[in-house]
Amino acid sequence: GLIYAEDDKVWGVKEMNKSNITEVLKMAQSVPQTDETGKLIEIINRWQNGDFTHIVFDHNRVWSLLDGNTGKAKDINVEAVAKAVDRVSE
Repeated sequence: GLIYAEDDKVWGVKEMNKSNITEVLKMAQSVPQTDETGKLIEIINRWQNGDFTHIVFDHNRVWSLLDGNTGKAKDINVEAVAKAVDRVSE
């Protein structure tokens, strides 16, 4: 994954690539729009553009929206982010 978790437990990892990001964006756009979905769409748009500079904050925002209780991000996995940027830029 793109982050390291505080508890070293991560579940539900999806590869960051154009297809998966587009799929998540479509899902976010298909639900009633609220402040939270607007923020989520902003995050996804950054990812679509290969911008993962705020991935820890972004992850924890999404994690919180999903009522996460395992896998809160504490740090960025720089190597994984570099690979994700390459995949999104292809």
